[in-house]
Amino acid sequence: MEIVVVNALVQNSMAEKIKINYFLHTSSSWKC
Repeated sequence: MEIVVVNALVQNSMAEKIKINYFLHTSSSWKC
């Protein structure tokens, strides 16, 4: 049970990082 919770948190944090990286990439490309 705990492993499932930790796995979900890890996937959520990875998704947030991907969203942030995608946002930074798109915003930087918009500046150009």
